[in-house]
Amino acid sequence: MDQGGDEPPNEYFMRVSVTNMHSGFNCIDSGNFKDVESLRRHIVPPLGIAYENQIVVYNGKLLLDTRTEFANLGIEDRADFEIYHKISPQMIDVVVETKSFDLHLHLVPSKITVLTLKRMIDERIGVSPRRQDLKVMNIFMNDVNFIDEYVTCNPLEVYLMETPQDPRWFRELTIIVPGTDKSITVDEVEIHDTVHTLHALARRIGLAEGYNFYLEWKGLKLEGHRTLYECGIRRGDTIYLYA
Repeated sequence: MDQGGDEPPNEYFMRVSVTNMHSGFNCIDSGNFKDVESLRRHIVPPLGIAYENQIVVYNGKLLLDTRTEFANLGIEDRADFEIYHKISPQMIDVVVETKSFDLHLHLVPSKITVLTLKRMIDERIGVSPRRQDLKVMNIFMNDVNFIDEYVTCNPLEVYLMETPQDPRWFRELTIIVPGTDKSITVDEVEIHDTVHTLHALARRIGLAEGYNFYLEWKGLKLEGHRTLYECGIRRGDTIYLYA
């Protein structure tokens, strides 16, 4: 027999506060929000940001997978979200802020992955991708994501946090410039650093200038993006620099 009374509350009913981080407009609403998909579709009219152009952030986490259920994020009956307006894919400039200087990368395709961006940074300043943590909008960028998932303006401003080298992986190497009296022995290069790390080191200590040079080991020209481990370089090896 039906005892009457109120219907049980919908398990997906929650109160949300959504802020457009560009305009500052805040929308507070209640409804049935099971997952990111339902939230994104609901906020199109009040925020005026098309579904496909929304970047949704919760508690410093970028919510890319629209199937993510809020229950799996520990959200029960209320939550605050930040919404950014993603610009369309295009060639962009990227400003990489480090502790000591800003690196400017021009005409970067926004459809490359974060890992590819890290390799571009490595090529310029010699910090291997494994030692880079990139943040934008106070969010850590994931290596497998395309950078256009983070692009809300042009230029894109990225903050680089460099993980310190691990002395346990240091290898002593000698770099020689044939035909000159230039040579140096270095002992603070990780086996997991890249050849680009050696390029940057060579520039810093005056063995080379610019980018028109290459390194050779046992007759093999070393590719910049490969790690010393991948190249087979061992402790005490000699590397030759050719301009």
